[in-house]
Amino acid sequence: MTVITSSPSPSRAGSLDLIADDLALDFANTESGRGFPSHENHLREAEHVAQWLKHAKALPAEDADWIGRQVSQRPEIAADLMTQAIVLREAIHAIGAALGRRAKPPAASLADLSAVHARCVAKAALAPGVGHLVAEVN
Repeated sequence: MTVITSSPSPSRAGSLDLIADDLALDFANTESGRGFPSHENHLREAEHVAQWLKHAKALPAEDADWIGRQVSQRPEIAADLMTQAIVLREAIHAIGAALGRRAKPPAASLADLSAVHARCVAKAALAPGVGHLVAEVN
C-alpha cells in the first residue's frame, strides 16, 4: 500500500483577491472552495490573520506588522486571535449565505457576531489626536 501525503500549499492570506468589494465578505473568503475538493483555509496560523489584515488594508501596515510580531512571541495571543478570527469568519459566512438565499440568518451566527463585536468595542478607546480607534492588547 502506498500512502501519499502532501503538505498544504502556502497560505495566500496576504495575496488573496479582494473581490467582494466588502471587507467582511472578503474576510469570509479567506476560506475558499467550501464543499468542493478545492477547499482551502488561508488562515491556518495567527500570522496569516495579520497578513490578511495588512493585505486587505483593514489595519495600517505598521499595526498589522505589530500584530504579526505579537502572535509570533505570545502563543496565548495567537491562540485567542485564531479562535476569534474563525468564529467571526464563520458567522459572517453563515449570515452572508443566508442573506444570499433570502433566508433568515442563523441565530447562533448573529449571536457570535454580536459577541465578537462587543468584545472589540469593550477593548477600544478613542486616542486623542489620532483620529481612529486603538485597541488594547492584554
